[in-house]
Amino acid sequence: LKKRYPNLPYFETSSPDVKYGNYAPIITVGSQIPKFINVVRKEHEEALKITKALKPDLIISDNRYGFYSPRIKSVIITHQLKPRFPILNGLFSRKIEDWLLNFDEIWIPDHPDIQLSGKLSQTSIRTKSKSKFIGFLTHFARLKSNIKPKDFDGFMVLLSGPENQRSKFHEGIINSPYFNTKNLLIYGNNYSVSNLPNHTENGVVDGIEIGKSFNKKNIVIARSGYSSIMDLAYLGAKAIYIPTPGLSEQVYLAKHLASHFNQITIKQEDLKKERPDIFKNIRPLNIDKKYFEFFKSII
Repeated sequence: LKKRYPNLPYFETSSPDVKYGNYAPIITVGSQIPKFINVVRKEHEEALKITKALKPDLIISDNRYGFYSPRIKSVIITHQLKPRFPILNGLFSRKIEDWLLNFDEIWIPDHPDIQLSGKLSQTSIRTKSKSKFIGFLTHFARLKSNIKPKDFDGFMVLLSGPENQRSKFHEGIINSPYFNTKNLLIYGNNYSVSNLPNHTENGVVDGIEIGKSFNKKNIVIARSGYSSIMDLAYLGAKAIYIPTPGLSEQVYLAKHLASHFNQITIKQEDLKKERPDIFKNIRPLNIDKKYFEFFKSII
């Protein structure tokens, strides 16, 4: 963001910094719920200090539950009104709902006709009056239609998410019996874990540059994070989704994509297995572009 908009002021705020262990990741993530609650409290204190200094007209929080002010119109963008938690789901879901009610409006990046986020974005009696479905969001909407994609016959790998699972995902793809012999165009890490000539590592780059490289004959390998799903739907990409182990939102979205949208998903630990049949069934998410333009009319 700083590279794209160098003249805007920036403030560093508290971050959950969730850790993902090698073993029993569900327990590891679940045990960090108290830390997450404390971060929301801290970021609210920071929001009050920042807004007192800047006196903005409007706050738009990107899924940051504590970033609001009772004196300034505050909006939160989130698809997680009913999150999935590995433990204490009902108790923590109620806490999420309490936080959401601190905002004047809740903008949901989905559409009732599609329900790409499934049960995650279901409103309740308490949140319904504040909620707006705003359609899907993607930075690839800024791509010019006359861009000629790179001629690359192979797989595009999009690495994302927290460590150490990010590195395990990277290494799992490189060592997978049905990916390691293929041409791989890899984005997302600043170091290489492969010396094979058919693997091209690109590090962390601007998302638009990835869009420029995309060719519809490529198959994309990505996490089942909601932003990635929306981006790939906009591009009309054929994709294989691999959820981050222990990240219940991604695990749920992967199952939802497989059961309701005929998308291909693989567990990270199953990358070691031979699945030659998988390439016969890959199809893009066919979502009309009008649902991506819906946001402009709503706002």
